[in-house]
Amino acid sequence: MMEATMINVKEKLANARNLCPGMSKDMYVLTDYMAENAKDELVPMGMIMLTACVQDDLKNCRNGFGREFPEELRARKDFILDEIRWIPQVVDAIAEEAFAEEFRKAWEEIFHSVPPKRLNTKEIGISEVYPAYIKVAVDWWANAIISPKFDNGDTLPAFLSFLMAGNQKSYTEDEIKVFKETLAQEIEKEMKRYGGRCSLDVDYHPCRALATAGEKIGVNDMTGYPCKTYMHISEECVEVSAGYRAPYETLWSK
Repeated sequence: MMEATMINVKEKLANARNLCPGMSKDMYVLTDYMAENAKDELVPMGMIMLTACVQDDLKNCRNGFGREFPEELRARKDFILDEIRWIPQVVDAIAEEAFAEEFRKAWEEIFHSVPPKRLNTKEIGISEVYPAYIKVAVDWWANAIISPKFDNGDTLPAFLSFLMAGNQKSYTEDEIKVFKETLAQEIEKEMKRYGGRCSLDVDYHPCRALATAGEKIGVNDMTGYPCKTYMHISEECVEVSAGYRAPYETLWSK
């Protein structure tokens, strides 16, 4: 039986933001670097070898492919290393199904764990009655619980990072819909209570609104949310700081 092959690998990795939306900025920095250094045609084990080479580059802050090592990777290397555990989710999105399945099997054999598949949260809608700023906020958090980022200013050992990804809960479309609907209701209540504003946060445990939504579908309070994450929601804008001392990013503005 012939191995599955992915073609146009560079283009697909470079387009990961569109093909696999909702992941962290560090993940897309990682996939950009992989795109620059990948061969344009790979079998599943070739993709794993590419990932391993990139992991080694990050650990040593040098480009083993003979090119310049980007300063952006040097500055964020420890946190970008942590994102490698989610590479199977990217491959699910950019590759044909047969390739993705072979890749997942090989990944699990090597690392003894594999993360759950991602869902397209934008296709899992909520009631039309909610305004755009609430829809943007709940969609961001739905993605965040599918691939939670642990940036508390320190780094996880590689084995623990892969283990946590492999033990991450898998959610159904119905569960994500329940989470989004419940969180939308909680945001609406908070905004009425506090004059059109709402804050959602996770230090190491989620705030009340997030916990209420998460309890409905079994999100783990310790490992199911991105730590050190803060979101401010108003009728004018939605902004989020995702990670320890991370700058605020505007997700939506009026």
